[in-house]
Amino acid sequence: MDVARVEVLERAAYAEDSDRAMAIAGKIAKGIEGLKGKFPHLADFSEQEHLRRNGINAGFEPGTPNNAELATIAYHHGVVGQRVPEGKGKRAAQDVFDPETGVRLYLHLLKGESRGADARPAQKIGDLSLHLYVTGPAAEAIRAEVEKLVESANPSER
Repeated sequence: MDVARVEVLERAAYAEDSDRAMAIAGKIAKGIEGLKGKFPHLADFSEQEHLRRNGINAGFEPGTPNNAELATIAYHHGVVGQRVPEGKGKRAAQDVFDPETGVRLYLHLLKGESRGADARPAQKIGDLSLHLYVTGPAAEAIRAEVEKLVESANPSER
């Protein structure tokens, strides 16, 4: 088999994975829009604005080992600054949230086991993986609701 044919077949597989990831992420994003009435933190969330398909990065197709991410939902609202925690040594700055509406939400769908330097293991969603990060005053409640959306969008749970 010639190299050019292999590259075309690999690109088609990456595009198929990317389309599936976008379909799953789109279902989750629609569900997040439905949570706006319950959480003022999500008032400005929009599927069109906060969901994106990941593209070629440093020459690597999405879904490859060097560019694992396929689709991302990235949203933050009410992040009013950062502060360095007191104590000895250097520590990373922590976000300061508006207590009523502050939230930072990231959801990454990827091919493979992890995005790289993530401390938590990825959650499986079909043959893809998912990392979900929610921080802010209502993080636990919002995370629980988004987890339900992930379960309902998971093709392997049906």
